[in-house]
Amino acid sequence: MQLSHSYRAVSAYVLLILIALWLGFLFEKSALNGAIFTAINSQMPVWGGPYIWGFLTSLGDTAVAVVLLWLLLPKTKACLARLSIAVLVGGIASNALKAFFHYPRPLALTPDVMVVGPSLHHNAFVSGHTLTAFLVAALLMLTYKKQGLALILLIACFVGISRVMVGAHWPADVLTGAIVGWSLGAIINLLTDNIQPTLERVLAYAGWVLVVIALVFMLLGKMQNIHKVIVFWQAFAVFGFAMLIPKFRHALSRLFANKKPVSPA
Repeated sequence: MQLSHSYRAVSAYVLLILIALWLGFLFEKSALNGAIFTAINSQMPVWGGPYIWGFLTSLGDTAVAVVLLWLLLPKTKACLARLSIAVLVGGIASNALKAFFHYPRPLALTPDVMVVGPSLHHNAFVSGHTLTAFLVAALLMLTYKKQGLALILLIACFVGISRVMVGAHWPADVLTGAIVGWSLGAIINLLTDNIQPTLERVLAYAGWVLVVIALVFMLLGKMQNIHKVIVFWQAFAVFGFAMLIPKFRHALSRLFANKKPVSPA
């Protein structure tokens, strides 16, 4: 009965993704999409400026999202397994959709775009940062139920708005990315409720590895953003590594504690 319910729920989310992609791409090529983009993007200096929107948009970066998920989720095998699956599924979905639709970004079609960060011209649909932000929001909200739901969703929405503010995406990219990201998060949550223990353990270890890789990327400044925002995340990465050290020490102590002394011959 539980399996049947999960199957129906997953099917509904898959259908929602397909409808969102269809309607989103129709909206992508409409004049209204461009008009809304210009109205929002032109207000970037007034509504916060480059550093505020640069910081908000960095919250959708994969490395940042991995570290934030690790910090905010319970450190259980199930949650770490979800983290691993989220990185894999989110990365594949974002890159596959961009490559499939291959729609030009605002800078390629609109002359007066206010850009914060790198100048991007291709693979607009969908917004990967927004997809990531809403995937993370879904996992957190479905894990903690009613705790802090409004704030989590509000932050994800601001990440989406920031992609228009920094001149990287059209509104259609953001709206579709939000629906796809949320749906993928819900699907991952459903499919990992009763995951096989051995697979869960493997994925949990992979989650720790991904956290370390993400922290290294942040420390090296391998992010598409402006300098002062990158410096903030580099400092944050140092804090993350400081938190990891006791975890590694504990893991090593358990490893050596489980080894039995070899009896002399």
